[in-house]
Amino acid sequence: MKWLRLQQAPSGLCGTAASHDFIYDHAIASYAMCEAYGLSNYKLLRKIAQGGINYLESHRNPYACWRYQPRDNDNRACYAVLEDHQVTWHRVPYDYRATMDKILATGVLSEMLARRLQMGK
Repeated sequence: MKWLRLQQAPSGLCGTAASHDFIYDHAIASYAMCEAYGLSNYKLLRKIAQGGINYLESHRNPYACWRYQPRDNDNRACYAVLEDHQVTWHRVPYDYRATMDKILATGVLSEMLARRLQMGK
């Protein structure tokens, strides 16, 4: 945990934002810090864990979520449930066409981003 604590910036970010998927690395590190605090109740870890959570909260998109693109040719929405140290993945249908229309309506985002939703890529 000491090494992990030393990787956290004053902003709360664990590690660096050097790659396009850095938020996933940060989320895993934050989860580890929260788990360590919860199991140990070591007061020093509370501030570190909270900093990681605050950073995650401040990086959600305008729809209050984080974008995840499995790109596995399945256009249903995907979410995971962590329960009893076990991850279960779930898929549910959603109106991806409405989301495509919103992407295209921005006039800023690429048409390819919209098409990815339809193709599941």
